[in-house]
Amino acid sequence: MPLRLLYLIFVRLCGWLVLPSRSTASKAAEPLLMRHEVAVLRRTTVGATEFTGGHMGGRGWPVPCLG
Repeated sequence: MPLRLLYLIFVRLCGWLVLPSRSTASKAAEPLLMRHEVAVLRRTTVGATEFTGGHMGGRGWPVPCLG
């Protein structure tokens, strides 16, 4: 447990030390990438029930194909 904590602290500190050397464009791109990732995760979570539609035992058949 203490080793894991030290590792997490070390990784976080290294990330902070690298931050000032990054370009402005990469700093601006990171929030955009995070927003895209969240949007994709929301789509897959919400779309899971819409995709199977609860038909065919949830085998992953698209609803429009079921007629």
